[in-house]
Amino acid sequence: MLCDVKSLASELTFNERLRNDREVLGSVLRWAGVFSDGTVREMVERLLPLLQQGVPVQKACEGVAEAGVRVRGLLSCPPCEEKDAPGIWCLFGYEILRFADECFNPPERRMESSTGYNFRQWGSWLSPIVEYIKACGAQNRVTLDGLYKHLGAG
Repeated sequence: MLCDVKSLASELTFNERLRNDREVLGSVLRWAGVFSDGTVREMVERLLPLLQQGVPVQKACEGVAEAGVRVRGLLSCPPCEEKDAPGIWCLFGYEILRFADECFNPPERRMESSTGYNFRQWGSWLSPIVEYIKACGAQNRVTLDGLYKHLGAG
């Protein structure tokens, strides 16, 4: 997954160098260490068109596959909602927080892993986020505004 995070709906497009510079996209694919150099060049040519503006959602979701590996470009905009970016394949804040909430506050107890732990394990910059999500629990919906308020940023 090639993910490009944006903070405004008006900026929902891949980084210009990622969209237009074959060397940059190739270096990202080489860094992943999944493909040979020859395959990287081929993947760049197949992937570049999918990183352009106006690509249909279905085509963006499909990505390109080679040797059992699928590569997709995904935009992410935590403050945005689907209505802010119609027709764009994007990971919105609600889905990010819904997933985190499901992981930290599962509806049923997991037998193979615990969700009770010392918050300091997450480090000084992540522990406040984990604390907020855990504190919401089943009673309250996790929201970006709530998280910002908890962090003193909103």
